[in-house]
Amino acid sequence: MVSVRAESALTAESPFLPTGGASVATASTENITLEYRGMTQIGTEPMFCLVNTSSPQKKGIWVKLNEPGHEFTVKSYEIKDDTVTVSVDYQGRLLQLELAKPKVGAGSVAMTGVRPNMAPPMRGPPGAPASLNPTPADEATRLANVAQEVLRRRQMRQQAAAQQKTAPQPNRNR
Repeated sequence: MVSVRAESALTAESPFLPTGGASVATASTENITLEYRGMTQIGTEPMFCLVNTSSPQKKGIWVKLNEPGHEFTVKSYEIKDDTVTVSVDYQGRLLQLELAKPKVGAGSVAMTGVRPNMAPPMRGPPGAPASLNPTPADEATRLANVAQEVLRRRQMRQQAAAQQKTAPQPNRNR
């Protein structure tokens, strides 16, 4: 008769998990260069934005659930307590990734289409205090000032046109 002896050491540590017997949910993600940056839904299909931060371009890739052809595959996702966690198969490991926290450095304001040295548009005449919530009286005064300025410029154009008509024309037929 063959005797079978169970070795507790055989089941204590799995060869498929990181050393120390950590579970998939608590596997160390310290050296992982993959970040989960966002989720959207196109029609009924969820899509996930993942970025490999070790790549030179650090470009995000939008992938569908279980979409093949990339260095990673999003296997599942869970929405709970206003957070989305994705399970990603990356380099043979199943990772649980939460939405990456934004990193903002000092002075890194991005404004699309605005030059950094460009002054904000002015409202009202120069030197007038800016008002975020003008009263009806302030707005009426502003509109009266605009109408007065339009009238002044129109008169200047008319004067310039009248001076051109009365100025002697040089004789070009010699």
